[in-house]
Amino acid sequence: MVLKKLGIEIKEGETEGVTYSGARKRRRTVLIEVRGNSLSKRAFELGLLLASLQLLDAVLTMIGLRIYGIEMEGNSLLAKFMTIYGTFPAILATKLFALVVVAFMTWYAHSRTWFRPVIAALCAAYMLLAVIPWVYYVLAAQGQAW
Repeated sequence: MVLKKLGIEIKEGETEGVTYSGARKRRRTVLIEVRGNSLSKRAFELGLLLASLQLLDAVLTMIGLRIYGIEMEGNSLLAKFMTIYGTFPAILATKLFALVVVAFMTWYAHSRTWFRPVIAALCAAYMLLAVIPWVYYVLAAQGQAW
C-alpha cells in the first residue's frame, strides 16, 4: 500500500542485458518500477546493500573519530579534508558523492548483468576493509572487543 502511494510497483518483466561477450540478450526478471522508470530487482538489492554499507561506515567513522581523533582515519585525503573543513562536512560530502556513484553503478548494473558481481565484490570489500575494522575499534574502546 505504501509503495503504491510512492509510485513504486514490483512486477515481472524483461530486461535487455549485455553479456560478457558483448552480445545483447533479453531475459525475464523482476522489475521495480518507479514512476515509469524500471530497475531490475537484483541490481536494486545490490545497490541498496552498498548504499547501506556507505551509511553504516559514515556513522561508524563519526563514532570512531570522536573516540580516537582524526589521526585514526585511514584515508589520508579524507583526513586532510577533515582538518580543513571539519569532520562532519568532510564525511557528509564524501558519502554524498559515494551515494551518487552507487546510484550510477546500480543503474548501470540493470542492463549489464556482468557488472552485478563487481558491486557484490565491492560490498564484500567494504565490509571487510571499512565496516568490520570500525566496529572492532569502537567495541574495543567500550571494552567489548572480541
